[in-house]
Amino acid sequence: MNTEIDYSEFNLRTHKEIEIGNHFIWSGQLYQKVEPSWQRIKDPESEQEYLFKNVINVESGELFYFFDEEPVVPVTLNIKVSQ
Repeated sequence: MNTEIDYSEFNLRTHKEIEIGNHFIWSGQLYQKVEPSWQRIKDPESEQEYLFKNVINVESGELFYFFDEEPVVPVTLNIKVSQ
């Protein structure tokens, strides 16, 4: 699989302005905004039972939470799968 990332315009936007399914770069990492979900945590010492997640790190597959006002760089991906 080959992926080209185009962010030549380097146009900062807030996370709130990114549509679900679109990709963006934050702190040098590629993320995709996903449908918001709650993730149950198993830490017995934590007072929180669930954590809200709304993005996924494309490289690691980990879910994260981004604040709506967080500045991000939207990108366009061109993915090609070859045999």
